Formats: sequence, C-alpha cells, structure tokens
Amino acid sequence: MFTWFLLIVFIALAISKPWWWIGAALLAFYKVARWYFYDGRPWRRMHYPMMRAYANAAGFETGMANREGREFDIRNALRVLLKSVKPEWSDDDINTRIESEFINCDLFKDDELIRAHILKKNKDISAEKLNGMMASAKAQFNTSDKGLMVRLIVAAIIEEQYGRADRGEYLYEVLTGTAQ
Repeated sequence: MFTWFLLIVFIALAISKPWWWIGAALLAFYKVARWYFYDGRPWRRMHYPMMRAYANAAGFETGMANREGREFDIRNALRVLLKSVKPEWSDDDINTRIESEFINCDLFKDDELIRAHILKKNKDISAEKLNGMMASAKAQFNTSDKGLMVRLIVAAIIEEQYGRADRGEYLYEVLTGTAQ
C-alpha cells in the first residue's frame, strides 16, 4: 500500500520536475516484479515463500546436525519446513507426506501430470519428442537430489491448495529451470 502511495507521489512530482520519472520508473518496475514473482501463477505464490521457509529450516537442521555431530538429514529439514508452513498437521501427517513424496519420486508418479502440462502447453508436439522429454524428466527425478525433494514437498502443498494440474505445471517449471 505504501509503495502505491509513493508511486503516485513520484508521478505527481514528475509533472513539475522530470527527474522524478526515474524514481517512478524504478518503483513501477518493483511493483511489476513483485506481482510477477509473488502474485502471478499459483506455483509462484507458493514457491518463493516456501523456499525462504526452507532456507530457515535447512539452517536449523544444519545447526542441529553440527551440535549433535551428525550429517545433514534432508528429512529432518523437510519436517521443520512442513511444521513451519502447516502447523496444524500432526507429526504423523508430516512424516507420511515426506515418505509419500520420496516414494513418488522413486516411482516417477508425476509422469502423467508433467506429460499433461507439456501437451497443454505444446499441442503440436510429436510423440517422439514428448517421450524424449519425459525420459529426460524421469532421469532428473532422483531422491538423492535434495533440491528436488524440497521442490516435491512444495509441489505437494501446491497440489493441496490449488489442485493436481498446478502441481504438474510447477513440476514442469522445476524441470525446465524456471522455478529456481
């Protein structure tokens, strides 16, 4: 709200002094970028805040691992992440969701969702090219990839809030490198 007010003030001042247009342009750019990254597609609304929450959870797990003299455990970090974004979930619900995503990753259960999104996005894609893309996607699904496992947990939350199609879109964006 404050930035909208500031933008209006900058535009009003720019009428009398042209150098205020620089500030107005920078503020307008900030508002557009904020909309694009935080208020655009449903996956963007979830991805960026959850990745910040994961950074906090990973830091907590790193500190605990150092104090206890053990290796970083991605499952512990994911538990902390889910506990922070879904405090109403029980520990059993959190553990079940994490294990479910590890199993889904191993079995590449998101094949249909990703395939459907690719077909929706590229209606004229050949079956051969689609199969090649899916083989490449399957190769990227590896439970030892901690970054992917975090994104699969984010995908689970996206699916819960927005539906399976949005999960497929998010996973496609993860595989193409858009969701960094």
